[in-house]
This record gives sequence, structure tokens and C-alpha cells, in this order.
Amino acid sequence: MNVSLTGLMLLSQHPIAKGAALQVTLRGQPQSLELETEVVWARRSKALPGIEAGLRVIDSSGQTALELEALMTRVLASPLWRRGAMRFEVSLDAWWRSATSGQMLPLELIDLSLSGARVGGGHVPRLGERGLLALDLGDGLNAVPVAVAWRDLYRPRPAAGLTFEGGGEASELISKVVRHVLFAGPTPS
Repeated sequence: MNVSLTGLMLLSQHPIAKGAALQVTLRGQPQSLELETEVVWARRSKALPGIEAGLRVIDSSGQTALELEALMTRVLASPLWRRGAMRFEVSLDAWWRSATSGQMLPLELIDLSLSGARVGGGHVPRLGERGLLALDLGDGLNAVPVAVAWRDLYRPRPAAGLTFEGGGEASELISKVVRHVLFAGPTPS
């Protein structure tokens, strides 16, 4: 299943016709979310048994959008396999400044979770180094303290894993990144 503020894609074991009105319940904690939707497209799935369908949210009031945003943020925070939380893939410009240098070095923020992030580029920080990971999401520079948990220079593009040390600052940065990537949409070039 795939969910956004304006629609969702789901897999059904029952026939679904284009143009049909469907009430969809997204069950979660602490509450469920009821959505009125319209089927935009439907087709037999090539990968799984059933029908894939793209649905448009009809009642996308401000409250529905807030509830969908909260649901997606909770999903991001849910445990997944061996990790403490799901990783959220992004591709954003970022900067690194070590605790021992005032120089800001450019990086790419590749993905993040509630506990850390993966960055890549020509200036990945050294293992064990501490510093600041900074992003500009359109509201000025946002920075959070991090420690380098791993570094791999042998990938096609060097990368490093960072652990957030900022507590509330990290949570605020993650929320801003999620809102920026999922809800603000791409900015015109």
C-alpha cells in the first residue's frame, strides 16, 4: 500500500471498478482513519494476486490531511525488522561540520530514521567523529548534533551512517524533513 495526502494505492482481493466511490479505513494506533475515496484506476497486479487500485481522497479537508500526516509519521516511527525504526529515503542537499572544524562540507542526505541518517558524497566524515548535520528546508539552516557510527569509502559513492544525539532537536529535524519531502512537494528549479 502507498499513501499520500491526496490518495493511496492498495491491493484488493475483490473487484474494483474505475470511478467507484469507496470508503477506506486505515487502522492504526491510537485511532483509525476513515477516508472517502474515488477509484482513479484499477488493474490486475503483475506481482501479487489481486487488483491494484489508485484511489483519490475526496474529502481532503485540513483535518483529514493532518490525520494522514500523523498516520504517516507514526508509520515512519514503527519498528521494522532488525532496525529500531523504518528508514525514509530522501535525496536532499546537506552539510557536515565536525566538532573540531568550522568548515561546512557538502553532502547528500540519502535516508533517515528516528535514530540516525545515511549521508554520501565526497566529504563523508570519519568513523567516530562528532559534529553537526545541517539542512536548509526553506526555513533557514536546521542542524542537529550527530556521531559517525560507520563509514564506507568502498561503495560506488562513499557513505557514512550517523547517529542522532540531539534528542528533541533530532525529532524536530526529522518531522521537518518528512513534511518537506512528503507534503511540500518538489520546488520549481
